[in-house]
Amino acid sequence: MIELYYTVLNAVFSPLLVLGPAVAEAVIAVMLSFFSVLFYRYFSDHTRLREIERKLKKTEKTEEVLELVRERFRLSMKPMIFGMLLVLAFIPWISHTFSGPVVELPFSLPLLGSDIGWLAWYIIVSIPATLIFRKTLLGV
Repeated sequence: MIELYYTVLNAVFSPLLVLGPAVAEAVIAVMLSFFSVLFYRYFSDHTRLREIERKLKKTEKTEEVLELVRERFRLSMKPMIFGMLLVLAFIPWISHTFSGPVVELPFSLPLLGSDIGWLAWYIIVSIPATLIFRKTLLGV
């Protein structure tokens, strides 16, 4: 079953895989970040979230702050789960496809060395991509 999953994703992403592991994984990470932000945009109540943020800035009572934070968390939970499920669906395939070093640096970094594996590369690419997409699509 898992081999069928890998075969399907390899076929779908075969044009990207030809570009090399660093570029292919970077494009996949950017795509996953984009779709995660889209889930957040379309599955959350931005008007209510902005209202909560305004109230949080004005509120000084601990009980009120806790209630507002709980509500903000509840509103953010559904889109966060959709985004996480999307990413988690791809992680086994990314791990299988990009085993070994993805990026080889001409110098050595502390804690990373001169080779960057698939997970570190995914994190390095996806965090800035997510921040950019959140800023452009959500204005956050």
